[in-house]
Amino acid sequence: TFMHLSFDVDIIHYIILALINIPSLSLFTASLIKTKFILKDKYLEHHQLFRVMITKYDDIAYIDIPMSRDTPNIYMIRHNKKTLIITSDKDKILLKELLKRCKNTLTVDQMEERGFFKEDEQKKKKK
Repeated sequence: TFMHLSFDVDIIHYIILALINIPSLSLFTASLIKTKFILKDKYLEHHQLFRVMITKYDDIAYIDIPMSRDTPNIYMIRHNKKTLIITSDKDKILLKELLKRCKNTLTVDQMEERGFFKEDEQKKKKK
């Protein structure tokens, strides 16, 4: 029965917890330290721990300015309708530079005309 279960914690439980948590915390810390952004003339380089992402300024269709100003993240949508979130822009330096360099951004009305939100509306209708 339930009353006969023992809740003694041995040293082995602490070792198992350490073996699980230390690698994940180490990777998380390393990814925060190694993440950097380089603004080139025609594209943004996002250096992460194990890869480099390149986003051309012309590929960015929309930058959610109100949401990006309220949070330390930058929320964008590419012309292929995929979202891109850049984290840790607390001082809004990267946001200001992206707003200067992205010349092909659309308004919300233009995005609705081009069908950017049709998939979201179809998902809502199915529910």
